[in-house]
Amino acid sequence: MKSLLLISALTIFASTAMADSTKLVTQVKNDEAEVLLADTFGRTLYVFDQDLGSSTSKCTADCAEVWPPYIVSAEEAAALPAGLGTVVRANKKLQLTYEGRPLYTFASDRAVGDDKGNDLGSVWHYIEIK
Repeated sequence: MKSLLLISALTIFASTAMADSTKLVTQVKNDEAEVLLADTFGRTLYVFDQDLGSSTSKCTADCAEVWPPYIVSAEEAAALPAGLGTVVRANKKLQLTYEGRPLYTFASDRAVGDDKGNDLGSVWHYIEIK
């Protein structure tokens, strides 16, 4: 059984619709027709259980090669809608967060809607939009 994080993304999508230049998230459907939170390229976004309760990302070095953090510019960060935020990584880059949790893509996801990283190690989870 797949493990997933359920969210109500209405605020994100309503807020991001007002400024196309700051639309940092979108939604995609996977093979099971679940609607998932994704980046602007349609890559599924994931959260990492080890980030829970932390103000920084715990996925660094080799981990960040497999799970690239979703990096945003200072300009994008200045106009984020409710629910989205940022954390500062060790390299001083801004990583997008949802409800305080850093967001990542998965290097093995190749096509829009791929969700191969879901439940890997029982610590990586996509965000399903209900």
